[in-house]
Amino acid sequence: MGCLCSVSRSRSRGRFRGPYQAVGATITLGPLTTTRAACDDGRNGQEATYLRALQAASTWRREGAELILFDTGGNEVARFAAGL
Repeated sequence: MGCLCSVSRSRSRGRFRGPYQAVGATITLGPLTTTRAACDDGRNGQEATYLRALQAASTWRREGAELILFDTGGNEVARFAAGL
């Protein structure tokens, strides 16, 4: 059946949140909603790229302490390491 859960991230510049569902190695994220502080230093573009990568994820794999997300073509779109 999998898990219908939520994902969120808060930072001083804003936050995002939204649903995700994981069934076996398949994952669906989004739609993700955001609140952002206005910045002209290029970070808004980085944030948009990051959110697109998350929403493009269709499968996942865990390697040790890392979570890796892949798109439908099998390309890695994001990699996360567990914090200490």
